[in-house]
Amino acid sequence: MDEGWRVRKDGSQFWASVVLTALKTQTGAQRGFLKITRDLTERRKIEALQIADRKKDEFLATLSHELRTHLNAILGWVNLMSELREDEKVISQGFEVLKRNTETLTGLISGLLDISRIATGTLSLNFEAVDLKELVHSSVETLQVQATLKGIALKSVVEIPPKTGCRVWGDKVGLQQILTNILANALKFTPDGGEVAVNLRRTQARAVFVVKDTGIGMSPGFLPHAFEQFSQAKSNNSQTCGLGLGLAICKHLVELFDGSISADSEGLGRGTTLQVELPLIACRP
Repeated sequence: MDEGWRVRKDGSQFWASVVLTALKTQTGAQRGFLKITRDLTERRKIEALQIADRKKDEFLATLSHELRTHLNAILGWVNLMSELREDEKVISQGFEVLKRNTETLTGLISGLLDISRIATGTLSLNFEAVDLKELVHSSVETLQVQATLKGIALKSVVEIPPKTGCRVWGDKVGLQQILTNILANALKFTPDGGEVAVNLRRTQARAVFVVKDTGIGMSPGFLPHAFEQFSQAKSNNSQTCGLGLGLAICKHLVELFDGSISADSEGLGRGTTLQVELPLIACRP
């Protein structure tokens, strides 16, 4: 039995289950074959909806947990700071906790808004010529402190001569978001003391941005779904990692800029490599 897409006489496609059975005579001689094709398009649609619904439920459960965790931390420290207003150490530590958790919540909400804009087609982009070298430099610079705090070696290599531009056609904010999100993900899912390597190079017609980490990695079964909305990887301890929005947003933006994005991993606990390719409009001194 085989399942796959088939084409009707009118050119339309349908998902079919095909069973091929050998027909034999009473003496066992081969007479021919019987082929039965069943249209399972509706069943496949239902299964796809069920999978999407399950992913949505998992996403909402994870989102609720994330929101509650950070809001509980904020509420707890607000109450503690109110009770110990004269304790400078508590107040100072409390402000740091409030700042960190508020920034995380802001990031979560921004991701939800981006997904909403993508779904409704209201994402606003301002296309212009953008030099990727500058964006890579600023992304690495922005996240260097985070890497240092986790004891992660953040290595950056730009394989393009200093006086050579590397321009692509896209929205500067969107391109910055792609690079920063990929790099932030690598730092987030790489244990303390690990390594994240950033590389920018160019071929004859494309700019290639690669981030390779020594983090939690991805299982072979998850890789084909890494860029789907609400797809959430699991670590070695089976805990869900992230909300499943970041890479989906990156993929959508990359494709808007006529580029491609791919993920590779040798398995759980063996790191991940993310690669973005964008067409160059100019690479000259």
